[in-house]
Amino acid sequence: MNPAKQTYAKELMADKRFILVIKQDWYDQDFLYLRDHPDFEPLQVLSKVKDFTNVYLPWFDEDAIQIKIDELLAFYKEMPDHLDRQYPYLSSEEMRAFVQRTKHFIIDELEQLKKGRLVCRMSDF
Repeated sequence: MNPAKQTYAKELMADKRFILVIKQDWYDQDFLYLRDHPDFEPLQVLSKVKDFTNVYLPWFDEDAIQIKIDELLAFYKEMPDHLDRQYPYLSSEEMRAFVQRTKHFIIDELEQLKKGRLVCRMSDF
């Protein structure tokens, strides 16, 4: 989000709804990936989850995680037909780079957690 805020600051100041234009590229990049990888394992696993009772995050209701899983599956169920287009606000290369950075961030956080030294640095990300 921060790079988009910086790059498109003028547009966002002029029209607060401009973020929806930017986000359309984000979501459609997800759909592009799923179209090209129909057997994407994480989504396949989530599609089999039918009753995930939250006992891990006490600040959320017991059904909160299952509700989010169901919402995510419903969102990605309907494949848009306008995916073969230009993506001015998030290219495939930028998306791949983001996924790689995020993957390394998560791996590093898990390693720190294993060592008992978890320091969430989302502000650094």
